[in-house]
Amino acid sequence: MSPLTQGLRYRAACDRKSLHIPSVVLCMPTYFCVCVRITECLCAFHRAILFQCQTCTLREATIIASVLAKNSVPLLHSAAAIIKIAEMDYNGANSIFLRTLLDKKYALPYQAVDAVVYHFLRY
Repeated sequence: MSPLTQGLRYRAACDRKSLHIPSVVLCMPTYFCVCVRITECLCAFHRAILFQCQTCTLREATIIASVLAKNSVPLLHSAAAIIKIAEMDYNGANSIFLRTLLDKKYALPYQAVDAVVYHFLRY
């Protein structure tokens, strides 16, 4: 089986499942599947960030954050994700996602900046 066929099989398997990444060893085709899935479909981006950050482990958050750091995300979508994460309670995964999105150095709207300031003022 060629690597391309194997990668397409993993991609098809990832498309059928939700975007929950197991906390065991992550092979490269699965990593690329997550990359493609998050960057192709913006609803998968919101699902990966907003729904996974409440339940995922720190390892899973680090993997998804590395995908976000390497790929481009539209400004308004990342601003909406920053606002939603800043409104959530503190969690280690939330901190990883928030730091990754803030490291992109976008020119954020005032609402996103205010949400981040109020997030840090709560602690």
